[in-house]
Amino acid sequence: MAAGVIPKPLRYRIVREGRYIRIYVTSVPEGGKVTRKVIKLLLHALGVPKSVLTLMCGALWKDKVFRVRLYGRNPKRLLPSDYQKLMM
Repeated sequence: MAAGVIPKPLRYRIVREGRYIRIYVTSVPEGGKVTRKVIKLLLHALGVPKSVLTLMCGALWKDKVFRVRLYGRNPKRLLPSDYQKLMM
């Protein structure tokens, strides 16, 4: 999942633009604060545990790429529809 991050807007929000997601976070872009906040927002929006979402690249850039595992370790199986929550 590709995501673009916009730091310091007036409010948090996640906007879908085709297959790309733009994430607005109010944190200041220093010391990884924005990346940590983006991960928290995505986890909350998807309703999944931390183990499902992995930052693949872009820890220090505005453009980030995440891997979303559709199947976690726990017996509850994550379905593709869980991932589609964000994409709708």
